[in-house]
Amino acid sequence: MNTKFDELTKGLARSGTRRESFNRLGVGFAGIVLVWLFAVQGHAADLYADASVNANGDGSGARPYWRITDAVEHARVLRQTAAIPVSERIVIHVAAGTYLGSKETPVLNHNPRYEALPILLNVPNLTLAGSTVLTADARGLPVGMVPGTETLLATEDNYTDTGKSLILLSRSTDGGVGDDVTVSGFHLDSLNSHPQSGAAIRLDRVSRFAISQNLMTRGGFGCYATRASGSVEGNLITGGFSGVVAKGGSREHPSQCFIVGNRRVAGLSSGFVIEADGLAPQIDVGANRVELEPLPVAEVRDDPPFTTEATVVGNECSDNGGTGMKCFMYSPSIKPINPLVSSGTVVPRLTVMAAGNTFSRNRTYGVVVDANDALRSINHPLTGQFQGEFQNNTLADNMPAAAMFTFTAVAVSLGNASLKDIKYLQQATYDITDLDGELVGYDYDNPVTDPFDGSVLNNTLIVNGTIIPPGTKITP
Repeated sequence: MNTKFDELTKGLARSGTRRESFNRLGVGFAGIVLVWLFAVQGHAADLYADASVNANGDGSGARPYWRITDAVEHARVLRQTAAIPVSERIVIHVAAGTYLGSKETPVLNHNPRYEALPILLNVPNLTLAGSTVLTADARGLPVGMVPGTETLLATEDNYTDTGKSLILLSRSTDGGVGDDVTVSGFHLDSLNSHPQSGAAIRLDRVSRFAISQNLMTRGGFGCYATRASGSVEGNLITGGFSGVVAKGGSREHPSQCFIVGNRRVAGLSSGFVIEADGLAPQIDVGANRVELEPLPVAEVRDDPPFTTEATVVGNECSDNGGTGMKCFMYSPSIKPINPLVSSGTVVPRLTVMAAGNTFSRNRTYGVVVDANDALRSINHPLTGQFQGEFQNNTLADNMPAAAMFTFTAVAVSLGNASLKDIKYLQQATYDITDLDGELVGYDYDNPVTDPFDGSVLNNTLIVNGTIIPPGTKITP
């Protein structure tokens, strides 16, 4: 047995002890150090926003701004002028109320009290704190809101892709960067967005973020992170497409995500998505007059974002239209993938530790590891590496089985997509450690050759140190 896993999951069973449990563990799975997520930092400035005030103020407690936008701009000036040093935290307190916003200039011109979306947090060492208080069940997982506490940030804009969001943490060409930013206590709602598009919170190339104790409803995604490291903790995410998406990072901008104590139920697709590939649509800065910092040339030439490490602990991720947690190598075909760079072949790498979660009653397995969009139109072999460790998770009543490990897309393995479009990985390795037999009866799809073109695959599936002979097992 794994004593660190045991201590962690026992600690999670006690309300209010999640952080203490991780601090006792020290260095986590795959060498990920999480202590920086909980560092206590100096607190120097308080700004206030309150949508109910009659006149726009100066951001003080006595005269709050009526928009979050104004408070964030004030914080940005404090940082840029060094009036508040970056070592001291700025806290923006947002009162309960409704804060409507738009990214469209004509809408903002007609509604001077509307928020300019996305709210761009490129101010380091900042806390954006709403007033929403979530109620919890006996396990400490969020189930709803305390009446009268709601801080609603919402839009009627029609969002069409994951580049659009209500809140954006990123870095800009003026030197602004959203490192060490906390967002908590909000109800984030996309009122008219398509259920497969847009994100409540978008994160790109930031570190030490903390997204905590928020309610996210409708829209496409709850948290959508690329090249970002930090924590998503204690949020309630309902409706929409997927709850938390953690995409790949590079050496300069790693992806190390800590996902703990969230409830994500009844989504259209997979509850959590842990992905090696960092490709995503271009970020829409909307009404913000700012240019985001361009990607480093090195990420294109020889260090593309194809590595993700995720620790997933104590979450409820059930009743989803797809998978409870899906781990995969290649993004949908947003733009062509070049698997060859100056340093050689790109090898996507996923490392996932999952403990104390509930992945039940999902329509396409509780847990899936697959290639996803390994497109046959890419005229090079595609490969990847997955290392996963599982303990004390509950996987009940998933269809058709608890787990699936496939070297093509799960939809291809189940006969719901065509091998004419998506191929198998080659020379790939999945190394699964199932410490308590919770994945028993898992399905797998690892043929010797690609059934479509006869390519020899040479993939390796390892479960608890044993190499599983090539073949295919699909539960009827």
